[in-house]
Amino acid sequence: MGERAEALRAVIADAVPAARRGTVWNAPNFAIGGQDMITLNLSPKGPVRVIFHIGATALDPKTGM
Repeated sequence: MGERAEALRAVIADAVPAARRGTVWNAPNFAIGGQDMITLNLSPKGPVRVIFHIGATALDPKTGM
């Protein structure tokens, strides 16, 4: 894993200490309460993409839930 990906992992771990680190789709992943929240998409020659999981249902714009 490259320096940028390691730096992102450190930032996420510091920002969300309750997140459990793991691996999903062969990529670093952070989950809270068993729900995937953030996954890093690593490309050997390209950028590191940060995927924020929001689920398959629409959020209520008033409550955010």
